[in-house]
Amino acid sequence: MSAMGLGPGDHKIGDIDVTVTEKDARITGTDTLAGAILSLDGCVRNFHQFTDCSLADALEAASTRPAELLKLESKGHLNFGADADFILLDRSLKVRATYIAGEKAFEDWSDIEQIKET
Repeated sequence: MSAMGLGPGDHKIGDIDVTVTEKDARITGTDTLAGAILSLDGCVRNFHQFTDCSLADALEAASTRPAELLKLESKGHLNFGADADFILLDRSLKVRATYIAGEKAFEDWSDIEQIKET
């Protein structure tokens, strides 16, 4: 949902006031869930951990399989003729770089030394 990344607190999403916590977003003043705020890489980490599936299966579940289901022939793979949209992940499955049409759109390795030590 569009509240993802806003951080904890009160926000306006369209015409709805929502309160974002570390876990979710709820309609302000109620217990009604407005939506999840987990990123796709967070979903992949959870899926991999909760199901004990292989890393390859978790990544395919978030990329190749949705592209096939939606019949997006130039997505979900890096074969010749594909869009060259891809991400680079670290060992903890955190997104470190994003490429769109082969061009870098995002990169953040700022805390990589901390990761190497753990």
